[in-house]
Amino acid sequence: MLTYLQFVLYAQGSSFTVLAVSGKVFLISGNSNSNVNLTIGAKLVEGDKLQLNEGSYIGLFHSNGKTIEIKNPGQYDYSQVLKALLSNSRTTEKKFSQFVYTELTNKLKKAYEMKMTGAVVRGRLNFISVNIPYSFSALDSTVNFSWNSIPLSKGYIFKLINNSGQTVFMKKMRDTSINVNLNSLYLESDINYKWVVFNYENEKISSDTNYFSTLSTFKIKEITDSLNEIYGTIGSDNNALNAILYAEFYQRNNLNIEALNEYKRAVDLEPSVELYNNLYQAYLIKMKLE
Repeated sequence: MLTYLQFVLYAQGSSFTVLAVSGKVFLISGNSNSNVNLTIGAKLVEGDKLQLNEGSYIGLFHSNGKTIEIKNPGQYDYSQVLKALLSNSRTTEKKFSQFVYTELTNKLKKAYEMKMTGAVVRGRLNFISVNIPYSFSALDSTVNFSWNSIPLSKGYIFKLINNSGQTVFMKKMRDTSINVNLNSLYLESDINYKWVVFNYENEKISSDTNYFSTLSTFKIKEITDSLNEIYGTIGSDNNALNAILYAEFYQRNNLNIEALNEYKRAVDLEPSVELYNNLYQAYLIKMKLE
């Protein structure tokens, strides 16, 4: 059972800031030598120790921008954690620090307070539900559009439509997904296009109208440069906190397919941490996938 889970502002100076806690984790302050439950904004500084009980989890964010997770029960002092973190240290970029400060913290504080009751699958008559966000920008030239099958269907019609209502691509198919090379269609950049799926035998059975846009070369470079900065800070560690950082960056840039994959990765890595489940479920709802 989750007892406390919270995200806080970027820490100044050489210190760790608590990002997430699940189970029973105590701070043993170097100043008072007393055990206290972690509170909002709790920091681990020189001389402090952490005590983790069985089945507990803590995620920490260091002032250099790196993250570290501790899952094994036991006692850990500041120097131990710092040594583990800085074995492959990088220096944080100002832009990355600002990103954490402005884009991440407030949202994750609210997510901690969410009371999710579980996903509710939409059931609608004459409706084809899709498996990707209803709106996104395409970072890659090839996109996989997919949807759920409907009983006894003999096929589907997949359409891409421009803002003038003209069909720019159409295909009849039996499968429930299609890879489309957007570059081959010579679509305009930074303009919304529509996509929709119909039942081949009855066009009244269809998906909602969904939206996507392609990105200009300039925008792709700008996003790629920012991703390289984040990667240069947090590295390649496959942990849930890093997945959340990437998810929030992708969402900010309307890269909703990539964002959804990162939220799912966080949940897969740490299924018992309620905050990650809250974020994932909220995003599914936002993207009209639940």
